[in-house]
Amino acid sequence: MRTRTLSAAVYVAVFVAALARGGWAWAGLVAAIAAVGTLELYHLARAGGRWPTLAVGAAMAPAMALAIAAGSDAHGAPMPWPGAVLALGVIAAFVAQIARPADRRALDDWAVTLAAPVYLGGLLGHLIALRGLPDGHGLAWSALALALVWGNDSAAYLGGRAFGRRPFFPSLSPRKTVEGGLAGLAASVGIGWAAPALAGAVGGGLAPLAGVSPLATAGVGLVVGVVGPAGDLAESFLKRQVGAKDSGGWIPGHGGILDRVDSIAFAAPVLYYVASWLTA
Repeated sequence: MRTRTLSAAVYVAVFVAALARGGWAWAGLVAAIAAVGTLELYHLARAGGRWPTLAVGAAMAPAMALAIAAGSDAHGAPMPWPGAVLALGVIAAFVAQIARPADRRALDDWAVTLAAPVYLGGLLGHLIALRGLPDGHGLAWSALALALVWGNDSAAYLGGRAFGRRPFFPSLSPRKTVEGGLAGLAASVGIGWAAPALAGAVGGGLAPLAGVSPLATAGVGLVVGVVGPAGDLAESFLKRQVGAKDSGGWIPGHGGILDRVDSIAFAAPVLYYVASWLTA
């Protein structure tokens, strides 16, 4: 527990510092996480007998994240970057297979090469886009995103340890319980409901949230309380395919990078589009 707590403190400190800084500090951190998470997925795939092309994924994942964040130009016109990155990735993955000896070419390897960076780069790129919302909304909504996901994770973990009795998707995550899931859901709704009042009291970079209805932010918390755990189960599904407990060992007591961003990867697109709508 001590190792888990210390690792979490360092992880949170890095995230918060980059988020507060914004710009390339935040974009670079998210892009790097997408790249490392993709490589972790590739190593899991290799444990399952698949051989994706690491170089393609290592380049495509951060490029996809940055392309998703680019979104549109200064006049709001859609930009072609995500499509361009995807097209180049498809071509590069095919070229990598063609360059292999005939007995090592595999459709599965080509598919995994593309799936991992699209999954992580495509979803996590919305974190960069969320931070880039204008008029101070980016920092406020990004802080809320982290609070909702981390609050859900922590409450689910502690609630499960204290009250957990009934298993929740035991075939994917044997330690998760219904009671823990409900505790996490309650926490994310509660954090969402309290967010406008807390933002008004704290002010500063959180001030834009003060003008949002608590009912709206509680609704956002409810959605995050559902899609966040779904992201965690999705990653568990991938790990169970190869019998792995963790995606890696980057964070002592927690596992790999992917083990820590699986929930927020699913929550990021939801938060970005809801925040964009509410602040339009």
